Amino acid sequence: MKKFIWLLAICMSFMALTACGNRDHTGEAQTPSGSSIMEGQNYEDVIAEFEENGFKNVRTEKIEDLIFGLLNKDGEVEEVSVGGEVDYSPDEWVPDDTEVIVRYHTFAGKNDSEENETLDNSNQSTESVVEKETQESDESEVDIEPQESTQTMPDEILTVDNCKDLADILSNKAESDESYSAFASKYENRTIEFAGRVDCLANHGSYKTRYDILVSAGDYDPDHQTGPTFKFEDVAAYDLKLDTLFLEEAIQVGMNVKIIAVVGEFNSDTGLFFLDPVSVTKR
Repeated sequence: MKKFIWLLAICMSFMALTACGNRDHTGEAQTPSGSSIMEGQNYEDVIAEFEENGFKNVRTEKIEDLIFGLLNKDGEVEEVSVGGEVDYSPDEWVPDDTEVIVRYHTFAGKNDSEENETLDNSNQSTESVVEKETQESDESEVDIEPQESTQTMPDEILTVDNCKDLADILSNKAESDESYSAFASKYENRTIEFAGRVDCLANHGSYKTRYDILVSAGDYDPDHQTGPTFKFEDVAAYDLKLDTLFLEEAIQVGMNVKIIAVVGEFNSDTGLFFLDPVSVTKR
């Protein structure tokens, strides 16, 4: 009799565990990592993770406290709350319409389209300068023969056609750390444009939608490379002006691309030349 009771208890316990394992989670969502883990990540990555886990009511709150982005990055998450609770537990099932608030750091008054507007304004500014010079030339009574010049305006995008230094480092004429360092120092924060290729693409750390990318000049050839190895570090698809969340859906290794980027530093220890992307498009 005792043996029967013991077996019955085991069966009932097993049935209870099985029932729990087969619970119907229709209309529910499962919390991902806790708020402390989300802290410091990019807010778009956090939103994507909650939505992938079934949450339908995810919204954001801006903390407009950045000045130069020295202490926090633009878009960096401060905290996440689920149903008003910051100290929520991970892997818990809650109603899928539970409100999730992602609070993140950004610059004061920054709009979502500000980056695109900045680029457009830069192009319009250049066009205005050219238009003004044309008008002044037309109004002048003196016919002056135009002279060829290799000098560039401070806001002009540098290319191999208007910047000999860029042409040199992208070719076999300057394959040395000294020349790369000199270029980085001379043209720091200037925008460059060149025809390149994607040599390597990998997720940045444990992020699903942030990446490290290696690019170089010319058409893709796995056995040959000219010029420095450029690196985009810890970037998302929107940094490259790509209309997708997962960058690998638009960019793959071996793809020939047109690269517009801002000159960063050259690291002689790693041999990597860092750039901040403006846009990367297939060519």
